[in-house]
Amino acid sequence: MSENWQALHAGRRIIIEADDGRVVTGGASGAQARVSAWTGDDAQVWRLILHPKAPSGTCVVQRWGRSEALDVNGESKEDGAKILNWPMHEGGGANQFWHIHSFGGDVYRLVAEHSRKVIGLAQGGDGLVQRSYERGASAQRWRIAELLPYGDAVPLRSHHGHFMTAKSDGAVTNTVDHVRSWERLTFVRPDGTTDGVLEYGDEVAIRTDHGTYLSASPGGDLRGDVGHIKGWERFTITREDGDTTRGPVTLRRPFALRSAHGTYVMAHSNGGVNASASEPRSWERWRAWPASMDGIATREISYPGPDDWLRVSVPSFRCVRPATGIETDLALQMTELGMAVINLAGLKCFSGPVAAGIAIGGLAIMSGGAAAILIDHDRAADQLYFATAPNRGAKVWPDGDYKEVDADQGWHEFLMSHETPAADFKGSVDLYLMEYDSGSDDDVLGVLQIKSEELELLDGRFANAIPVGSDEEDSLYELIFGVESI
Repeated sequence: MSENWQALHAGRRIIIEADDGRVVTGGASGAQARVSAWTGDDAQVWRLILHPKAPSGTCVVQRWGRSEALDVNGESKEDGAKILNWPMHEGGGANQFWHIHSFGGDVYRLVAEHSRKVIGLAQGGDGLVQRSYERGASAQRWRIAELLPYGDAVPLRSHHGHFMTAKSDGAVTNTVDHVRSWERLTFVRPDGTTDGVLEYGDEVAIRTDHGTYLSASPGGDLRGDVGHIKGWERFTITREDGDTTRGPVTLRRPFALRSAHGTYVMAHSNGGVNASASEPRSWERWRAWPASMDGIATREISYPGPDDWLRVSVPSFRCVRPATGIETDLALQMTELGMAVINLAGLKCFSGPVAAGIAIGGLAIMSGGAAAILIDHDRAADQLYFATAPNRGAKVWPDGDYKEVDADQGWHEFLMSHETPAADFKGSVDLYLMEYDSGSDDDVLGVLQIKSEELELLDGRFANAIPVGSDEEDSLYELIFGVESI
């Protein structure tokens, strides 16, 4: 099993933790959700559930034990809208549906289905609000982790990547990388009860699949064939450094097990397990591991480096205005272009002017009415080609000399046969829209500039829409482009 493997399990108890360690806490029904220090109250416990009417890849974040969920107030799409603890909509609601994007480890962002904005903290406060995504903003990143309840049979994974095995003869080993019945151990309270979730500092007993308990002798021997809970069968669950400051124990986060004799349970590199360590170091670290690989769908966020190979492609484009050579103020006209919602490869965007920006992960094209105002059908068609430098030698599309593109053309006419402009690059690339000219230098009709340091890839891909043009040539094109790791 990979150390980076992720699974957020539907229906399981979770915490949602801010960068400073405070956890999301639900108040009274209809109140704003906030962050506060861990108390162990059920108001701080949530679960992810799938809704029959929710879009694929989304889930509802529900209060544990209550029919309430995280909800964007009034279905607002504005920055600063409060995130409420609100009764769940019986028929489902997009303002209660969340996409979960992973930064790796157990850090995520939560993206609202209806607005494509994220959950963040109000500036200078503890209330949850909706925000436009800001790359690197710690107030918009959340650690989502599954709590470890008493009574659950879970595998314990060692520093070496193997699982603790309690054999039928009482021997305890750490040699296997599979999870079967002997690798499932159950934490119970010293009186045998199983209410609540584990916290650091708790005294526990560990029951094997055989109904017996782990027992540590004063000499450090560890066996799993004792049928009672007395002194030697009691362990204290601590943080990985031995600290017992209160806090929730969660899956995949390392902890240590201190015996009744003050020593720690350790896994040796040869597969042996005993309780002879005087202090917790690396071999004394254990993690409760997910027993199942079924999980809520998440999407992985990554940031390409300057040495990573990427491919930029333009799966769709349209000519709004062919070139004339007349200088105009295109910048003003671009901000007035209306945008219409479309779908491409399951991604969405929302209405609004170009000046307002494109929604996260969104794709858009201009509405026909707004574009038609600017189209001059009397202009001659462009003899278009794409290149990575303003000369013929770097042409990347089409295979022939050029494509003749008139106003309002290009969307369907040229790319349905998969003749997609594409270029591989590291660091940065400029993709030029060029007009062939047999009598002089070719003209630049616009440039799509891509820098890897400015990209955020979702599942290895980035997609967006952008208008590009030239003041000098008075040209204007719409490009829908994508970038992917190769």
